Amino acid sequence: MGNIKVLVGVYLLMAMRIGDSFGLITVLASLLTVHGALVKEYETPGGVPVLLPRPCTKYQEAHRGDRREVLVQYRFDHSSFVNSQLMPGENDLRRQIVTLMSTRQEQVISFTADERLSYGEVSSALSHLLADDPNLVMVLLTKRQVGSVDEVVPSRAFNLCL
Repeated sequence: MGNIKVLVGVYLLMAMRIGDSFGLITVLASLLTVHGALVKEYETPGGVPVLLPRPCTKYQEAHRGDRREVLVQYRFDHSSFVNSQLMPGENDLRRQIVTLMSTRQEQVISFTADERLSYGEVSSALSHLLADDPNLVMVLLTKRQVGSVDEVVPSRAFNLCL
């Protein structure tokens, strides 16, 4: 906001040199236009909220939820596994997650994706899951934490906490 005040001062000086009210109006209109564009450019970005896990403390391990974890392994061909059950397409994945979450108080999934997928492909899949269930909490797992998507060791995934 401080930069805008400086710009207003500079523009006012320029407008005063022009010497008429038309110059002042033109300068103020351009400032309002630029301000609107800057606010839109630097506003807080929207996106898909995800949580990043870390190893559990002893206290967290003793006080975990219902232990009905859901692990999604999103593969390069857009098929996936949900707790080792094959989902041939993204719509199958979406239906399965909705079904599983409908009976749970804690709506949390752990999600890992093939490293060959683009950010947009993973983001799209996560966005669709969130659109189906706005209360869904997604925990994003990394290759370093659980291994590659085709070789995930579920016990490593489920030993992580938020």
